[in-house]
Amino acid sequence: MAMEDMVRLACYQALYNAIGPAVKSQGDGLRGDIDREMRERYESDGVKTSVVTRGDVRLGTYTIVESKAVPAHVETSVEVTDLDALMACEDDEFLEFFTDWANGHIAEIARDYFTATGELPDGV
Repeated sequence: MAMEDMVRLACYQALYNAIGPAVKSQGDGLRGDIDREMRERYESDGVKTSVVTRGDVRLGTYTIVESKAVPAHVETSVEVTDLDALMACEDDEFLEFFTDWANGHIAEIARDYFTATGELPDGV
């Protein structure tokens, strides 16, 4: 490792320490200010991309990037408080739903039965 490399690294680190806060995304520096302004322009006028120039020199572009919307996730849980009452249920709609569901999951039910008992029911 050459001393010259260490000097160059120290210079780069000092430069980074000086400008890092200004260009930090979602920070309080210049980048955060520009991000907020561009977001406001996008939301009010639909401007998604701006060309950055200095005089006649094109320096680059600044583009708002949108994340895909994440659908809301709702979890529902229930607790069976009276298994005997549930097993004695005579609600035709519930029984039809349960039968359809069980038929769609019969392989998993048989697997879980085998895992629990070590036995396979007839037909499996």
